[in-house]
Amino acid sequence: MKKDYNSNYLQNTESLLIELKKQSYAPLLEIEQGTVADIGCGTGDDAIRLAELLSNDVKVVGLDHDPQLIELANEKLAQTSLENLSFAVRELDAVNSSEYRFQGIRAERLVQHLENPEQIINTIHALLERDGIFLMVETDWTGLNLYDSFVQTQKGLVNYLTEKKVNNGLASRNTIPLLKKAGFKNIELFIIPFVLDNLEIANMVIKLEETIAEAAEFGFVSHKEKSNYLVELRRLNDDGLFRCHMNMLQIQAVK
Repeated sequence: MKKDYNSNYLQNTESLLIELKKQSYAPLLEIEQGTVADIGCGTGDDAIRLAELLSNDVKVVGLDHDPQLIELANEKLAQTSLENLSFAVRELDAVNSSEYRFQGIRAERLVQHLENPEQIINTIHALLERDGIFLMVETDWTGLNLYDSFVQTQKGLVNYLTEKKVNNGLASRNTIPLLKKAGFKNIELFIIPFVLDNLEIANMVIKLEETIAEAAEFGFVSHKEKSNYLVELRRLNDDGLFRCHMNMLQIQAVK
């Protein structure tokens, strides 16, 4: 799985998306016993919160393929008194049902990074107990909207994000058919909009200026467009008029 983030990026987005995260925990808090997994858990913040919110009768497992992130997660865990939480380095497609069975699985901004989303969705279905809950949160890159006059440049930027930069950039639009095909039922979709009103924050959350520069390097926008666009965004920011609208999608389903 190609990685385009690090622990600092995860921490920056963590603080900005905290309310959305809390909303995404709610369906899992109905689980009274068994095991809940946070897959692609990163540095472990969500898994720690889930373990704090759930009873000790529910074990929480944080899984991630990156050993450095799991090391940081274990350092955080060591600073708590939690006894119902553990972390492990795992590639999800290498996890089998003889090792783990889950009553609930949560995945935040994971499916967009997968090169084999259908295989992973099928694996998640197999790892869940009957009536188990799968909950995912994804960025809707197709709906990225910056309020400026560079409409065509924005289209090139979105195309770069969905076609090149993000492995599975259309995850927010394509996952529901995969859930149905895997056998999930009771699928629900919630759209959570949010607005970034500062260019520095947009650079933290979506690496905006860096991504615009990359779009030019790969030919999705011209270098002249890139230069003019960056000037325009900085001018709007200086005038207090920068606005970037995005949607996060929360999709939940039952096995």
